[in-house]
Amino acid sequence: MKKTTLLLLVTITFSWQGYGQYTGNGTFTKITDVADIVDNAYYVIIDETTESFAMSNLHSGTYLDETNVTPSSNTLTDPASSIVWEIKTNGTGKSIFNAVTEKYASYTGSSNNIQVVDAVSSDNQRWDITFVIDEFQFNNIAIPSRRLQYNSGAPRFVCYTGSQRDIAIYKMPVSTLPVELIGLAGHTYEKKNELTWTTVSEINNDYFTIEKSIDGMHYNKIASVQGNGNSTSMIAYSFSDFEINTTLVYYKLTQVDFNGAKEDVGTLKIKREVNTVSSYPNPANNDLNFTFNATYNGAIIIEYIDIQGKSISENVTINENSSFKSTVFQTLSSGIYFTRISENGTVIQSMKIVKL
Repeated sequence: MKKTTLLLLVTITFSWQGYGQYTGNGTFTKITDVADIVDNAYYVIIDETTESFAMSNLHSGTYLDETNVTPSSNTLTDPASSIVWEIKTNGTGKSIFNAVTEKYASYTGSSNNIQVVDAVSSDNQRWDITFVIDEFQFNNIAIPSRRLQYNSGAPRFVCYTGSQRDIAIYKMPVSTLPVELIGLAGHTYEKKNELTWTTVSEINNDYFTIEKSIDGMHYNKIASVQGNGNSTSMIAYSFSDFEINTTLVYYKLTQVDFNGAKEDVGTLKIKREVNTVSSYPNPANNDLNFTFNATYNGAIIIEYIDIQGKSISENVTINENSSFKSTVFQTLSSGIYFTRISENGTVIQSMKIVKL
């Protein structure tokens, strides 16, 4: 049976690494307990004494700049993305990350200087956070005598030994989606189209509905697929459509809670004549295979991009309608990878692949 795998995602809504980037809107509330620092939230780091200056992502060589803020009644509304940070568990401590610059705060052991780096590679980028009386203290794990503080005399955020202002934290939790999706794909066979999707968590998920359209505007419900209620495990779903009277068709996937609330999951377009590339299995452990179901013949570049934007590529030479087993994929860490396949500088296929 001939199979062609397509990942032509017109619109798709799903969460990777738990949530997406802060968009500049939201209410942040002051916290006073280390237990309130969780991975799925955004934070503004402010000087504790006056609560007037927030740590900016602007790095001036040896320090991070300040931005004026005016909290009211222990809340801060719609702060700029430049002062919003993600504080996440990393090894034995916490990392401090800004999604705009894609940089981590780091202490390199040079005087009071604070640096920003692309990745967490050592304890220099990890922080031990404690709450003492009425302030948070961010001690660097590599050099515990140094902690992140605000200097009001020379306005800046750097690493001192305790002589400057410590930290107040304002937090905005991130809403948890009823379903976290890591893949939505369409496949064509001789006598059917097949939709597949995978969830990594489900909350009160009653079922999914599948709608179909030939113009991408007017949809009709064609099926329901039972959900799994509440789950934190990876669950794979599929649906086969044997009514394939047109070459181009659109599918819409919707998730429905037990209380009837609905959440659009994604929209998928399948064109049966499209010659493309398939990968299997997905998710995969170490062995990942590609099948080139088209007249591709020559040099191909496969690029794997992780959620931090770092990429690694492999160059392969293929023949028409051939298969290829990746050697680079075996070396990757577990996670989600945006994968681009290019020929002569042109991207011929994009897909998301999960490494278990």
